[in-house]
Amino acid sequence: MKLKRKLWFAAALLVMPLAAFLILVINDIIYLPGLTDLGVWQLITIVLSYALVAAFLFFLLSKKILKKHSPHQTQERNFENAGQLKGNIFVPDNFSHSSGDDDILKSGLLFEKVWKITTDGMRLTNKDGIIIAVNDAFCNIVGLSRDKLLYKSFVSIYEEAFRDQIMKEYIEDFITGNVRSGFEREVFLWNGRRVWLDFSNSLIQVSEQNTLMLSTIRDISGRKKSEASLKKYADQLRGLASHLQSVREEERTLIAREIHDELGQVLSVLKIQITLAAKKLRDDQQELKGKILNAAKVIDETVESVQKISAKLRPGILDNLGLVPAIEWQAQEFQKNTGIKCECYLPKDDILLNEEKSTAVFRIFQEALTNAGRHSSADAVMICMFKNDGVLTLSISDNGCGITDAQMSDPTSLGLLGMKERVLLLNGEFEIFGKENRGTTVRVIVPLGNPGESF
Repeated sequence: MKLKRKLWFAAALLVMPLAAFLILVINDIIYLPGLTDLGVWQLITIVLSYALVAAFLFFLLSKKILKKHSPHQTQERNFENAGQLKGNIFVPDNFSHSSGDDDILKSGLLFEKVWKITTDGMRLTNKDGIIIAVNDAFCNIVGLSRDKLLYKSFVSIYEEAFRDQIMKEYIEDFITGNVRSGFEREVFLWNGRRVWLDFSNSLIQVSEQNTLMLSTIRDISGRKKSEASLKKYADQLRGLASHLQSVREEERTLIAREIHDELGQVLSVLKIQITLAAKKLRDDQQELKGKILNAAKVIDETVESVQKISAKLRPGILDNLGLVPAIEWQAQEFQKNTGIKCECYLPKDDILLNEEKSTAVFRIFQEALTNAGRHSSADAVMICMFKNDGVLTLSISDNGCGITDAQMSDPTSLGLLGMKERVLLLNGEFEIFGKENRGTTVRVIVPLGNPGESF
């Protein structure tokens, strides 16, 4: 604009000497009253004065013309009373020229670039759900061209079965002003294609009477498919782990029975035979008799060790008496072996669970006690178990050093991982938390279900 003004002014200055020359020529050819009696320099001075006035008028006129044709004043209004859409830039109705307009236009240009290059679909809709503007990414997501979308209801991109519910939610958001900023939805599009879409909505106050909704939409069907595949593989691995645990428990039970029955019987027979042999010795064979009796004591100790090994593999009390007596027995054994005092708060009556659940809960309890004995440096453990509202809750708390966040998230903590997996197989919840020098608590919550059902 400054260049044009300078050109106008330069043109006016060039006209001045030309006008003076023409007046002198005309004066020689045609007699003009009043001019003939003036001197040449006086005539030139008059002409220059008029020329300067003309130049100034030209300058003011050019400034007015340029301002009149400013792009800020001539933007075309092209949808209802909401504002202006120049290219892909939305300009409100109350936009007026001021010193900050350049910043506004720069922001608009930046928005236009983002609108064009983003891979997320973007659309503008009014309170009635009519589409005002869309970008190319949105057209690609829904599989429709821009001319088939503009000034139509946004629910037209969905199958008819979804339209009423989606429009109802949209109107409620507009009325309440409580727009959901982010959510995911599985829908069928107009062409029957099944997609997962991620939405992010926000209201834009264009003017006092007009509010638009800006929606950013992302097709997350690929991500959802990957998540489903990962979940499927995770479920398969969990099922495999459950099967392996069941097989391992069966093998433990079989080995425990074999050790208890076969080896126990052999040792019992051996002790009887040695005792009988000792009775047949003469009185002068006391030294040999003492050795035989010592051997009998070793056999007794071996029988006791066999019973312990058998109980560790599969405690018979769990199968014969149930979960509550088994936990009480295990707590007593733990206290006897480690010297750590155990306080038990257990139900008076046994809790009926199927074999898989009772075994899993008992193994979790065993692992929790093992961790307390190895890592906590505690001198007391409190065990609580109760049932309420169809769920069983078991908690094991110690007064030791307390587990740290690093230990809880350590991938090599196979004991914790094993407890978590067992609880997940029970469709339950697993919690572990601790504070420094204030101990650690392990809490397990599992659904009771029916005693005869399998999880």
